[in-house]
This record gives sequence, structure tokens and C-alpha cells, in this order.
Amino acid sequence: MPIIAGGGGVLCVAWAAVGARLACGDESKKVTVLDASSGEKVWEATLGGRVLSVAFSSDNSKVVAGVGDLDTESGNVTMLDASSGEVVWE
Repeated sequence: MPIIAGGGGVLCVAWAAVGARLACGDESKKVTVLDASSGEKVWEATLGGRVLSVAFSSDNSKVVAGVGDLDTESGNVTMLDASSGEVVWE
């Protein structure tokens, strides 16, 4: 079964150290967290730009995304709750 995340080309992937989860960032401005065993979507969040990088915090409680526009060279960092996908800060 292929794992499909978001709605655009996947630009980055991060593996949680514990919990068997994957975070994927894509061109359609989405961060998607998947169950690595089943490939099922746990949550998805739409951010303000293409998601160029993702990482889990060392305790796996947060997902950090580097969001930006390569054409204008602008961007920001967004922190999300790893359980719910809610924005903690931008």
C-alpha cells in the first residue's frame, strides 16, 4: 500500500524516534503526520507556504516545520503539537 501525504509533491520527511510516526511536508503547504505501520493519516495541517523541512522534537511532542517561498526567499518556522496538529507558535 503506497503512503500518500498531502496534496502536492512531498518535499521532506521526518521519522519520530518513538511512536512509529512519519511527518511529511509538501508543496501544497501541508504537514501530514502518518502512522508508519499502516500509512493512515493521523492529522494534516495547512500552513502559510510550501513546507521545506520537518522535524520531531526530541521528546516527540512537537513537529517543527520550515515554511517558505523559494522564489521570494521568505519564510518562517512553525511549531505544531505532534498529537493534534494544532499550531503552538509561528
